[in-house]
Amino acid sequence: LQSPLTVFGLSGPEIKMNKGYLFIEVSPSHPGLIRLGEKNRLPQTGTSINSDPCIIYVAQFDDIEAAAMHCHELLKFHLFDLNGRLYRTDPVKAVAAIEADSLNHRPVFLHPDMDQISSLNLDQEVANISDEQERTERRWKTIGKVAVGILVTELIIAI
Repeated sequence: LQSPLTVFGLSGPEIKMNKGYLFIEVSPSHPGLIRLGEKNRLPQTGTSINSDPCIIYVAQFDDIEAAAMHCHELLKFHLFDLNGRLYRTDPVKAVAAIEADSLNHRPVFLHPDMDQISSLNLDQEVANISDEQERTERRWKTIGKVAVGILVTELIIAI
């Protein structure tokens, strides 16, 4: 039996994850919007919160493409401009979306001016997102169990 990767002309070594940095940018000229960016190198940080634009958060991921996709999935209802990767959301919610991601990552930078936002707010946002993800996972597992139960019942009735 051939591996599905081989059938589709792919092999393990050719499928590789690219490490990279996911970052959040804010701009005083666009209040209420954040930009989600990704780079394969650590982006330049340390500018004033009033500079235009200003990176406020950076996290390093083992798989940057998957990380960007996961973050977009969590922020999709706040999407303002897909091509510009702009979201109409609070920076704390955007940081929490990245922090709550289950992919292997580590925070690298949080802008010093963001310390004005209490870590309690960020911790609470991360907890809220994690709780919602757990509830969704439990729902899908329950639906799966019900579906299997129906299939088994149908099988028994058919015999």
